[in-house]
Amino acid sequence: MPRRKMKTKQILELDQDSRKALLHQAKLPSLPVPDLAETLERYLLCIKPLVPEVQFDKTKRIVDKFATPSGIGATLQESLLKKSTKYENWSYDWWLEDMYLRNKAPLPVNSNPGMVLPKMEFKSENAWITFSGKLVAEVMKYKRNLDEDKLPVDIARGQLAGQALCMRQYFHILSSYRVPGREMDTQLMSKNSNRQQHFIVAIANQFFVLYVTDKLGIDFTEDEIINEIRAIVDAAKHENPRGSVGVLTSLGRSEWADARDNLLKKQMNRNSVDLIETSVALLCLDCPTATSRNETDMAHQMIHGSSSYNRWFDKTIQFVVGRDGSFGLNYEHSAAEGIAVIHLMEEIFRNITNNLHLDGKEAELDTPHTQCVVTPERLRWDVNDTKTSRYIELARTALMKMALNFDLKILRFTHYGKEFIKRQNISPDAFIQVALQLAFFQVYGHLVSTYESASTRRYRHGRVDNIRGATIQALELARSLRTKKGGSRKAKLDARNMMLLRRATKVQTDNTIAAISGRGIDCHLLGLRQIAKELGMPEPEIFADPSFDIFNYFTMSTSQVPTVSDSFMCYGAVVEDGYGVSYNPHSHDITFCVASFRSCSSTSSDKLASAIEENLILMRDLCRQWNRRRSSSLGEITSGDAITIRHSRERIEDKCFEI
Repeated sequence: MPRRKMKTKQILELDQDSRKALLHQAKLPSLPVPDLAETLERYLLCIKPLVPEVQFDKTKRIVDKFATPSGIGATLQESLLKKSTKYENWSYDWWLEDMYLRNKAPLPVNSNPGMVLPKMEFKSENAWITFSGKLVAEVMKYKRNLDEDKLPVDIARGQLAGQALCMRQYFHILSSYRVPGREMDTQLMSKNSNRQQHFIVAIANQFFVLYVTDKLGIDFTEDEIINEIRAIVDAAKHENPRGSVGVLTSLGRSEWADARDNLLKKQMNRNSVDLIETSVALLCLDCPTATSRNETDMAHQMIHGSSSYNRWFDKTIQFVVGRDGSFGLNYEHSAAEGIAVIHLMEEIFRNITNNLHLDGKEAELDTPHTQCVVTPERLRWDVNDTKTSRYIELARTALMKMALNFDLKILRFTHYGKEFIKRQNISPDAFIQVALQLAFFQVYGHLVSTYESASTRRYRHGRVDNIRGATIQALELARSLRTKKGGSRKAKLDARNMMLLRRATKVQTDNTIAAISGRGIDCHLLGLRQIAKELGMPEPEIFADPSFDIFNYFTMSTSQVPTVSDSFMCYGAVVEDGYGVSYNPHSHDITFCVASFRSCSSTSSDKLASAIEENLILMRDLCRQWNRRRSSSLGEITSGDAITIRHSRERIEDKCFEI
């Protein structure tokens, strides 16, 4: 029997004691297995706007055959239901392998996101060091709350608000590490709360151990950490790095696995790699650059390191503090979703800024020079063999090409934000997702398979499923909004299009609710496919169908990454001819990060960003015109397609949700 499904309005009431992150985990339900008929019906709805009618008809016949009571679908569904009774989250391992651990692409740009926080101002090297020490001290305070299970439980906001959420990801971000493998990567979890703990400081392509506790596990003071960092900065000035070993982690996963195996043949290298793997996190102290830095430059710095090899991309968290004031992080994505990382960074940033007035007064970031409690420990490497030297040179060349190929546009949309959208009784996330579809259609004349991450943390060990934005309703709106007049296209701001806009956002909201409440179709289809493999069956026809490949080819990979501060997170496209689009809606503005690859002649981050801005303005104008017509108490408006909209005393059924 399948696990009991969680009711939509179920709210877990947490008393003060049970708000501890680990204690409440057992109260969360297990991830349900969605209904097969519903999944297949929604699968066809997703395919329809993506393929020609002839191809859709063929796919429908295949799906109908799969769905018959005596068909293979029923057999696979029954096996999946049985499997689900044995696991807290039946999809987790399959999803993790499919999404990350079997992906052989290099981590920078392709997988690891970068986060940019407000730029600091360091008037001296000492101010830079002091800020970095305060950052490390705050991270350790946060980690102590994790280790002692004092972190408050997250409660869902927006859609299905009020439910307690799974906190498992939080316990990964400061204790995990991704190990490359020739066939599949693995994750390591370090349980080091009761032993001497350390960070790794990367500076000038060198690596140092930064101890943050003594051998009994007692935390060093903030001043002791600052003085230790100062000693490391001084030590880095007196030796030229040999080999730039960190750049090896930017290779494709199979190449890096081979290079790592060769590296670990020598004890010196094994000791250094072990210290990196068991560290709390990396602190990357980037040297100043000769040119002025804007937020796009800083985003490049966080995502791939720019021209620096000051990174170790397998480590879950790499805090980056530049001498020029750049501040942010790079994080390895398999361990956690962005929300856990953002929570960590914003709490740390808030605590630092609450204790400092970062207004350029250098004295407030200066600390006295005192004797260091620990002598800096430099990681040593033996990389003189031919194979390692060749891999390092290969990695340097590949990373430079990757950086040059990364086409990033940051759009600061200031015409309005989520408050305007909410006043239209529309979900801000659904509104923005529809805008992305309209923008893509404007540039390319068709829609493509679109990924938007949907949190499944309402369930034990929940990560994400997919909210699919390329809907029939979005395509209908895109086609209707513009009509050719005199050789140009002019938007039609009429009642029919307002109706279509509401339909498109309503469907997007419904898809969101389905995904976050355990009824997403992507994980379900993955589970059915994996069950077939486990049972030794030939690949079912539904998964060999070309439509299924199109379904899983995410030309647009998107996600909402909300922050309180003026920060943003960005990442690359997941396919060569695609886009990665993150967005951060604030009350009165929205920040978009649009990424693509310069090597693809058909993509342009500038062009798509411009289309996003244009269509958001168009949608605003459509809403405003509709609101003016409503306020004028017009009776009925009938479109050319006989769609009648009654609005003089109309009760708007769309509820205001914010994801």
